[in-house]
Amino acid sequence: MERKYCVYVHINKDNGKVYVGFTNDILKRWSFNGINYKPHKNQNQNRPFWNAIQKYGFDSFNHFVLESDLTFEEAIEKEKYYIGMPTLANLTFGAIGMVFMILLLVEFMLWFTT
Repeated sequence: MERKYCVYVHINKDNGKVYVGFTNDILKRWSFNGINYKPHKNQNQNRPFWNAIQKYGFDSFNHFVLESDLTFEEAIEKEKYYIGMPTLANLTFGAIGMVFMILLLVEFMLWFTT
């Protein structure tokens, strides 16, 4: 049986920065105040979201699943898609980001009702 993945977003409540990722186990990924984002000693230590968790705390972020029930390949493409959106690429959530989120919510509502 093939593993299913989801694409998610974290939005900082204080400054609006946005972080996108994907996982096959969202409960594990988001557990223990985000400790699973901490890089291992032999991994690249430049982890923007882990650094933000260290600075603001995991509870300073809103956490949303954007899409679920994806194959690994679909999850990679969807993550690239969301990161490629102007607001997410800049990691900001200002006025343009508000418009983006409203449009995104409308799109999901339409998707779930059809």
